Amino acid sequence: MKNPLPAASARDLKERLRALVHSAEVLRLINDTTTCTVEWESDFSLSLDPQTPRGLELFPCFTMHFQEHDLQIRGTISPNLPHNGDGLSHLISLDLAGQPITFRLATNQTYVLSPFHLRFLSMLFGRLVLH
Repeated sequence: MKNPLPAASARDLKERLRALVHSAEVLRLINDTTTCTVEWESDFSLSLDPQTPRGLELFPCFTMHFQEHDLQIRGTISPNLPHNGDGLSHLISLDLAGQPITFRLATNQTYVLSPFHLRFLSMLFGRLVLH
């Protein structure tokens, strides 16, 4: 087994993923499919109610080989959460080699994510992580 990825490299991957998610193409895909906008953890206070059910696995945890290191990646989504009393939000939590990335997909509509939407988001974010 190879060594885990150094923290500096994991932080670089985190910033790269954030840039990919924030790209116009990805934001358009998210908005066109779910009518949601992306809010980053620095844009909101992350206060997930302890009563909220545990998040769903966004994609299976996997380990990939990257620059001669093993990189463990996990992702969960907590869908259909109340959003400031107006609409819904869907909390995305990713872990890239110990570097957490958290953001919300928020909408002012009471639009519930269906299994199709969850699968779409799983494929999208799983693919971005691999990119």
